[in-house]
Amino acid sequence: MDELFSNLESYLDGSASLDDFKDYFYDLAYGIGRRRAGDIVVRVHEIERIFSEASSANWTERAVQRVLKNFIDAYKPAPHIWKIELDARPLLIVPTPQMVVVVPSI
Repeated sequence: MDELFSNLESYLDGSASLDDFKDYFYDLAYGIGRRRAGDIVVRVHEIERIFSEASSANWTERAVQRVLKNFIDAYKPAPHIWKIELDARPLLIVPTPQMVVVVPSI
């Protein structure tokens, strides 16, 4: 499911076009119920529903982006955050796709 969210984020942050995301997505979605099970199938069907509603209601691309952003906010797993101490100072370690961020803990 990480790949699905990664491709969706690439579209939402502008590093991929809607057509690029749809190419990836429809390849993934084709017959997914026969190949996979679990949450990924449910999420794919939800995105299919979003695209279907967008098409039938003539949504703008901006409207599609807003709905997909809400989708990702609702379903993307939260990153793991670790709390450690270094030289008696509490720190939080937060991994992101690009780097690991270490911040002072309050």
